[in-house]
Amino acid sequence: MVFETWQTPEDVKAENQQTDLSLHPIQLRQLSRGQGLVAEDTVLGSVKYDPSAAEHILQNGLFHQSELDRLLTTGARKVPDFPSTAIALKPVFETIAEGDLVDGRYYQMPTWPGPPGDTLPGPSQAFPSADWGQCVWIDLGNEGQGDGLADASCLEDGSSRTPATTYSLDDFIHFEIGEKRARLMNLQNEVLSEDLPPFQAGDPSILQAMHVTSRETSRWTWQTFWWSHRPNSPHFPSSQEFAENRPEQLQGAARHYAQAAAYSMVSPPQPDTGGKDSEENNGIESLYAYNPYLEAGFGPDLLPDSKGGYYDGRAVSNHVGIQTNCASCHANANYNPQRLPNAPKYTGDRYVDLDSEKFDGTLQLDFLWSINGNKEPEDSETSLVYNSLSGELAVDVGTNASVDSILIDSASGIFVGDSPENLDGEYDIYGENEIFKFTSSAFESFSFGDVAKPGLSEEFLLNDLAAIALTYPREEDAGPINLIYVPEPASRFLGGGLTLMSAWFMRRRMKVFPGKRFRRKLS
Repeated sequence: MVFETWQTPEDVKAENQQTDLSLHPIQLRQLSRGQGLVAEDTVLGSVKYDPSAAEHILQNGLFHQSELDRLLTTGARKVPDFPSTAIALKPVFETIAEGDLVDGRYYQMPTWPGPPGDTLPGPSQAFPSADWGQCVWIDLGNEGQGDGLADASCLEDGSSRTPATTYSLDDFIHFEIGEKRARLMNLQNEVLSEDLPPFQAGDPSILQAMHVTSRETSRWTWQTFWWSHRPNSPHFPSSQEFAENRPEQLQGAARHYAQAAAYSMVSPPQPDTGGKDSEENNGIESLYAYNPYLEAGFGPDLLPDSKGGYYDGRAVSNHVGIQTNCASCHANANYNPQRLPNAPKYTGDRYVDLDSEKFDGTLQLDFLWSINGNKEPEDSETSLVYNSLSGELAVDVGTNASVDSILIDSASGIFVGDSPENLDGEYDIYGENEIFKFTSSAFESFSFGDVAKPGLSEEFLLNDLAAIALTYPREEDAGPINLIYVPEPASRFLGGGLTLMSAWFMRRRMKVFPGKRFRRKLS
């Protein structure tokens, strides 16, 4: 997969900081908590930029909050336009743990049945995967015989599975996760989740869905792909026309993906400014392009800037995930540091005038919400500091960082030094392989004392350690955690918050209560 060599937002930030990375995390931040994702399943996602897009972000400092503020104060209405070669992706993978298998080889995955109801685009309600009412079974033994059918019962014990509803792992674009990624995923489960089956090196991660956008036009082009059990006759928002126009060169697993596209917000296309929205009897209709695995679960609360329209002559509210258009929502992308109440927000399908007065006082982001989600103030990093002479381990928290918990894992068990300092909380943990600290508010820089073996090399620590930190009060990823090695100054990346190696976002249905979230106490 060539796009795996492309840069994530964290890669771009690292180039700005001139640090070398070994893990590159990014969280799907476009919409809160990823509510469109498949419930109860582990999903890893990312944003990826092609080299020209990454270079544009780097050269223009678009991930620096101070630069966005400077542009605003100098009267700019938008960030510098991306080059016509720019491409941004959001691939979403689902990782399969051995403990989630039936009979040691079969994995159940919801599959898109099309929007509910008898009339397109479907009712004005969220349609999460828990309501889809069908699934397929993935055979890790690659003996699946499925060819267009789905299981309508989806019994957990696998008794409803048939050869016709079982598909081979090779019917999915996939890869095997490595040891470091598995460790970080397990650490995340430990901090944020209920008890879940552990991941291990070699577990398959399947490509479930992917957004693709390119700036071939000023409004970009918008394509989205998702795995389908019936790719030759896919459900709406794809179509038979999309299936028939797949190139013959597209074979194997890649041919199992359905597609939707949006080259305009409504039909017929309107100009960038001064266009019209879909209204009764005006000849303009809503145009839908969304990814079932990403947006179908969105309700009106996640799309507050929505506006009703017309489709096939009928009024439609266009305020839920199955009534969205990538171009409409991304046209609203803006930086709004003053929190102006009328500034554009996430929206369902509608026409967006790029010169609308609603953008006044904001900075338009050239259709990329990911800039807003990855901007950072100066001095917002969190680092681990290791003293090779004494074995002291400290946490350095930047002035603008806000962290209330950190979990540090050692594969070889290096925490065998003195009794730890600053680990006296109810849920704090200290052991040979793990240190965990949690406070009920943001903490400042502190030292654990000489808790680690002295004399360890920087290279050894980069391979041995993994770290996760969460922000206060939002309990989101604190971004990359750097290793500062003394007395020889150097920084390398260890791991990051709710995000994992190669930028795959992991999501589980989580209930975060202090008693459950930090269930192990220091004895």
